[in-house]
Parts: sequence; structure tokens; C-alpha cells
Amino acid sequence: MRPLARTLAPALLGVLIVAGPARAWHIQGTVYCDDGDNVIDAGDTPLDGVVVKAVSQVVSPGTTYTDTTGDAVPVSPAVPGFYRIDLPHAPDTYTVMIQSGLPAGASVILPAGGSYNVSLTNEVQSRTKNFLVGPCASPTTSSTSSTTSTSNTSSTSTTATSSTSSTSSTSSSSTSSTTSTSSTSSSSSTSSSSSTTVTSTTSTTRVTTPLELCETTVDHLKCYRTRRDTAFTPNGVSLVDQFETSNMTVLRPYRLCNPVQKNDEPIVDPTEHQMCYQIHDTVTGPRFSRREVRIENQFGIQTLVVTRPDTLCVPAEKNGIVSDLNGDRMKCYRVNQKFGERTFVPINVTLEDQFEIKETTVLKPILLCNPTELDGDPITSPTCHQVCYKITDVEGQPDFVPVPVTVKDEFSDISVSPFRGECRQISLLCVPSLKTELP
Repeated sequence: MRPLARTLAPALLGVLIVAGPARAWHIQGTVYCDDGDNVIDAGDTPLDGVVVKAVSQVVSPGTTYTDTTGDAVPVSPAVPGFYRIDLPHAPDTYTVMIQSGLPAGASVILPAGGSYNVSLTNEVQSRTKNFLVGPCASPTTSSTSSTTSTSNTSSTSTTATSSTSSTSSTSSSSTSSTTSTSSTSSSSSTSSSSSTTVTSTTSTTRVTTPLELCETTVDHLKCYRTRRDTAFTPNGVSLVDQFETSNMTVLRPYRLCNPVQKNDEPIVDPTEHQMCYQIHDTVTGPRFSRREVRIENQFGIQTLVVTRPDTLCVPAEKNGIVSDLNGDRMKCYRVNQKFGERTFVPINVTLEDQFEIKETTVLKPILLCNPTELDGDPITSPTCHQVCYKITDVEGQPDFVPVPVTVKDEFSDISVSPFRGECRQISLLCVPSLKTELP
């Protein structure tokens, strides 16, 4: 968990209210095959077919609940390597471990000891726990040949057999195999016979793409404009991201972002939010140089023009619910669609977060967020970005009712009131994305 080193206003004002529908109590996460460095990172591959179990320790000791990674139960569509164990709606402590399904010779690398001790409470009804295992089998190629000579009568025969099979699916892996066998035997008047058999087998496993990995480690976010109920003192910070190194002033809280389910896709960590602050250059200097980027996410591939810095978003806790706060800080830039390539077509999606469930129209991209270093604190996932889209309610949806909340992050403890206003005071949908800077 990141230290809350910049706490400036310790008083928590306002009533702690969490609105929205009740959620199933559960423990979820992803099982990864290690790439050899013993840490969970972009090089690891989600592993399907692993049974993860949670064992009750308090309410009903020994009672076991399980789920298998990569299947469509209880989360559909299936997510590579992902498990979700739904649990009784009651506080309890569980031991979470892998029950079966590991590749031959593999064992649990993380967590150390092979299991987690997880407590669920009325305030924290879900947890995310990932596993790293290894070593995992690599693609194999085998070849066998044999030759036999015997005395026999005069005869000649030739037999050749070949078979090819392939299997593919829309899940996290696909497998293809080719097997060929040939056999030849012959004998002449000298009573000689020879037989040769050659067998070869090749199998391959598709590696999860970087975008798929980002989608299983970074949440979609629904962001709300905020109204301050407490004072905030501006802060000076040093930021380093993939566009620039800059000294910025953090001016004021601007948006609160909740993790959100888009079209029933799972949430990675419901306890971690993002608090976004308006920022400004501390020292007058050269203006930000515009640049073009190609971004890729669930909405497709788009070319965007990055125009200027906009906000700094940091991991945050909401309403006193403790979070590990493992996500990266994000420096967000305003973007436009490239002139002549404004190809984004508005799309309707269903969004469910801790405030509301809405049928929503995604209109256009307006922000690109880069993971950023803050005062030398490093980035953990440099390939995973966010693209934030302007959204509006589908006609006929109820208006959003402001919700008083308390937010705690490394800058401050503040009371804010998220709201939907007019014009630019509209909420955003931020989507895990990949980014390539164009020449």
C-alpha cells in the first residue's frame, strides 16, 4: 500500500454513505505462469484450468468454495486465467490456495507459502488475490526413428499415413498439432528387409496479448466531477512519464473515479479508486509539444492528437474502506481525434459502479492517461494506459443524485460530492489501453 505521505487535512467531514446495489461477497484474481523473474508483470501468461479454493476458518471451519480459472462461471464471458469464488454474505476469514490443475512440475511462487489469509467484512465484501506459478511447460518438439533389418522372403510394400489435427477456441489459448507416420518395408531375393518409422509432434500455445493482460490487471473506471466541502492546499510535485519530465502544481481535486463493470466484465479491485487533480506547470517554460499516438483498446484502434496536460490521478480509498493501492498514478492529457480520421462511432454500454447502474452512450475520447513517476516513486505497469471517453446517459435514464463520500489518498483526506452537471461537468469512462507514439 502506498504511504499517505501528503496528508494535509486530516479531518474527515461528512457522512459515510455508499449508494448503489448490493454486490456478491467474493474473492477473485488471476493465476499467472511466471516468465522467469518471479514477479507478476507483463511477461507472465494467465493460466486456465486451475482450481482455486477458499476454505472458511471462522463461520463454518473447513467448508470449501472453489472456482476454475478461465471458465465462464460465474463470470461470462470467460477471462483468461481469471477466477471468482462467490461466498456467503457474512463476515468470515478464508484461506485461499490452489487446489489442482497446475502444469506438471509447477508450484506456487507467489504468495510465499502458497496461500492467502483473507478476511471479508461488512465494509470490505470482496478481495483480489493473484497467484504466480512456475515453471510452466514450454512448447515441445519430439522425434523418434528406428531401423530394423531382418531376413525374410521376397516382398515389397510401402505404407504412408499422415494426420493433422488442430483445435482453436476463443479462450486464452489455442493448440495445434501435426503428426505424421511413414513405414516402408522391402525384401529382395537376398532375403533382406528394412523398416523405418519417423514420428514428429509439434504443439504451440498462444501467449496472452499485452492488452489482454492490462484488462485483467487494470480496472475500467467511471469518473464523476467533484465539489469540495473542505479546504485543499496546492502541492508541488515532480512527474516523469513517457511524454515529459515536469514540475507541476497540484491545484485542486477534480474527479473521483470508481471501478466499474462494463457489460458485466469483472472488476479487478473494487476497493481501489482514483482521485484526479487539476495540475499546472510550476515554472513557466516551453509549451507542451503536440504529438500523435495510436491507441488500442476494446473500442478498437484510433489515432489521437495529444494537446496538453490536464490532470493527475492517484490511487485512493473511499469511505474508509482499506485498499492495497497497488495501481499506478496516471498523468492525463487532453486529446483530439486526428483531423480526417475521426472514426470513433458512439456505442451504448451498460455501466455498473458503486453509485449507479446506467445504460450509457460512449461519445468520443477526450483524455489519454500515462502511468507516471511521482517524486521518484517508480511505475509498476508502464505498458498499461487509460483512454477516457466522454459519456452520456441513454435517454430515459434517471438523473444522478449527488453522493457525499470521504476520499483518502496521498495528498489529503477530503470530503467531496460527486455529481453530474451540465456541459463539461459530465462523467467519463476510462478504459485500459495500449499506446504507441507515432513519428
